[in-house]
Amino acid sequence: MKNNKIYELLSTFSREELRGFEKFISSVYFNRGRNYAPLLKELKKFHPGFDNKKINNEYLYSRLYPGRRYNDQVIRNMFTGLTRIAKDYIVYTSSVRDKTNYYALLANEFQNRGLIKLAEKYVTYGKNELNKNAVKDKNYFRQLFELYRVSREINSEKNDTKGNINSLSNESTYFLFYIIMEMSRHLEEMTVLRHNFNADFTGNLIYSFIANLNFDNLLEFSREKSVEDRTLLELYCTNIQLQINDRSEVLFEKLRALLKQNFNVLSRWGKYNLFTCLQNACIRLQAVNEEKYSRMLLEVYSDQLKAGLYSESEGSPLSQNIFRNIIINALKLSEYDWTEQFIKQYIQKLPAGSKENMYNFSYSLLNFEKRNFENALNYIIKVKYDTFVFKLDIKVLMLKIYHELNYTEQEISMLDTFRHFILENVSISEFIKLFHLNFVKFLHEIIKVKNGSKEINPNKLKKEIINASVRGKEWLLEKTAELID
Repeated sequence: MKNNKIYELLSTFSREELRGFEKFISSVYFNRGRNYAPLLKELKKFHPGFDNKKINNEYLYSRLYPGRRYNDQVIRNMFTGLTRIAKDYIVYTSSVRDKTNYYALLANEFQNRGLIKLAEKYVTYGKNELNKNAVKDKNYFRQLFELYRVSREINSEKNDTKGNINSLSNESTYFLFYIIMEMSRHLEEMTVLRHNFNADFTGNLIYSFIANLNFDNLLEFSREKSVEDRTLLELYCTNIQLQINDRSEVLFEKLRALLKQNFNVLSRWGKYNLFTCLQNACIRLQAVNEEKYSRMLLEVYSDQLKAGLYSESEGSPLSQNIFRNIIINALKLSEYDWTEQFIKQYIQKLPAGSKENMYNFSYSLLNFEKRNFENALNYIIKVKYDTFVFKLDIKVLMLKIYHELNYTEQEISMLDTFRHFILENVSISEFIKLFHLNFVKFLHEIIKVKNGSKEINPNKLKKEIINASVRGKEWLLEKTAELID
């Protein structure tokens, strides 16, 4: 794809959206006097990939202005204008696609203009639209909050004290539901970053605020008052408590049970993200009982896949990260048949451009764990490194394969190349750099001992690996143990 914003933006449009966009730009109100339809007509020919070598600025200019001398500024201005209108189109379609949001916006505007009866009418429309759907997530409660906020302002205009009190009570309740769901999401992300990258959020205001809340009292109150959707409130409060007490097995089991209990009223987004929370909790709880929570993690993945929740939104491809993580965890448990079945069943659900690479990478991992090192090497060399997202994974796996096959010369050469790659890659965080540089360092020392060096004590090396933050710790310890034996 060419390095142009409009190509990138239009590539995300479906055919239906593209047809709608054509109608959109035909309006003088939106295109502001300039005709962008001919440019869009030409661009449509290359949708969705825009990867045809034929397409470039000169070609497009010749199609739009046949016989004229090329003017780079003119075509750039056309791109800028079309991009601006495309952004307007996205905002417009987003606002009208969600009917509840549309009604809430109208109600708010009518109220601001003093059209009270119309405002009341569209508040009712909004509430009715929400009640058509049993799904309840943060967006549901945010929209109810907005509708009751408008209701409160309408009741104030009408001097309806009773209605004002009722609207304020509901507005506040739904705001609380929304904010707790948002806090749950924020805290989950903080916990992941804290564990994966040693990020320190203890001085963060929201983290301190959440950590000092008494959720047990809140939940007890909701039960005493029979608050509607209190089990949903308990679900998200439990998730927050689990992030704060991140190695609590009791809270983990409670969250898993509450997810099952509330499953049918959650949106796809809610289900997907709470499954992610359970997965991350399993990974942290492996420090408590590795075998138990590695098994539990595989169960959580299996439940998520059975529910068809392999992506955050309907119709979206399976995340490469999730695909990779499922395979790594299953292989850790020596579930070779399960892993192979998973690859066969879900490889086609990955993004089109990543299927071949992930297939070869996955089978290389599988063969490596089964100790079929030659086969592992045959698969890994088929991975196109320049387009593969998990470059660090490939390097580490390749080094392990070389070591197991006693390809020492290739291994040493690649260690040096890998070290430079890590140090020079500005996109890698300092934590991840250290994680992999330690792998390079320890593997280099293992090679030295293996080749007869007496400078390094294998027992001391083993202790250093145990205490280090390092990629492939278990495998490194296994190779070190072979030196001691």
